[in-house]
Amino acid sequence: MSPESARLRRARERVEQATRTARLARIAAADDLRVGAERRSRWIRRGSAAALIVALVLAVIAGTYAITGRHAQERAHLDADVIAAASHAATVMLTSDPHHGAAYVDAVLAVSSGEQHDRIAAARDALMAAVAEQPAGTGQVLSAGLISDPTGDGSGDADRAQVLLVVQAANAALVGADPDAQRVTLRLSMLRSAHQWRVEQAATS
Repeated sequence: MSPESARLRRARERVEQATRTARLARIAAADDLRVGAERRSRWIRRGSAAALIVALVLAVIAGTYAITGRHAQERAHLDADVIAAASHAATVMLTSDPHHGAAYVDAVLAVSSGEQHDRIAAARDALMAAVAEQPAGTGQVLSAGLISDPTGDGSGDADRAQVLLVVQAANAALVGADPDAQRVTLRLSMLRSAHQWRVEQAATS
């Protein structure tokens, strides 16, 4: 083999070696890129899953607060309705005119239900006569609060609640208290009937 041919062969071998080295380097680089891409893909998937979980948790918390807040607001309105009805009933029961006994009995019947309504209706004539013999009565509620929360949601009949009231009375005998008492504590058992809160039982202390 001539010296020229030997040089050409060695040159070709160097070129082939360089080509193989470059090819191996590209393959190794491609593998590294693939591994890096897979790693980034896993991080993205994990990050997306974590973000989704956080979003779901926040949505549940927000929904829970909204429901709780709405329920508390509805309960507050219901409590206020019961206390307002009891305060009105107490004022009616303590307000009388000796010359209008029938009107007084009718007004008390309108705010009564159940046991109290039946008892007043049965003793109507006797109550009218008693009112006619007594001085005029007026009443003012000084404070009122629930003893027991209303049963149910307040939308149906037969729901019940108990209210404690402190009243100022000109004629406390109208509610069975000492006629000389100026302040009376009333305990009213309220019953919802015909879509309204009415007094089922009344007691003084």
